[in-house]
Amino acid sequence: MAMDPRAPRTMYAGTGEGFFPSDGVSGIGIFKSTDGGTTWKLLPATANGRGAINRIALTHDGKVLLAGGSMNQQSGIFRSTDGGTTWTHVFDEPVFDLETHPTDPQQALATYSAWWPAQNDDYHHVLYTADGGRTWKTSTGLDSKTWLGRIEVAYAPSNPSIVYAASQ
Repeated sequence: MAMDPRAPRTMYAGTGEGFFPSDGVSGIGIFKSTDGGTTWKLLPATANGRGAINRIALTHDGKVLLAGGSMNQQSGIFRSTDGGTTWTHVFDEPVFDLETHPTDPQQALATYSAWWPAQNDDYHHVLYTADGGRTWKTSTGLDSKTWLGRIEVAYAPSNPSIVYAASQ
């Protein structure tokens, strides 16, 4: 779930389980509420019937909405600048975590795992963007070729130039 920082009555909720379970429940897309959660409407552009939205994040100015997971037969990161009406697929790997910078709308972090059997390897990476989520690059120093589980990241509330990462 994510709440618009400029309009706290506007919230987004992703559906589905996308964290490795073989018996996970498929989602049906992303829902939006503009009345503080009293009513919800499925965003038609996300109505995929099969997929999982693992994370949703809004920039601190509320202008960019990012979703990580799978939507419309594609996996990765999706970006919307119109409140979820339309989406652009901006990164093409299974994303598990997604965090926007608390003060800079151009910065965000994401994590992904290239664990799919077709690749015959287990890579876990942290991604970053410096252009509001339009493009993503792999960070250095925090990647793994061993099965550590997914990586979660967070900006330090006291100093957003510090990023914490945890792997299970």
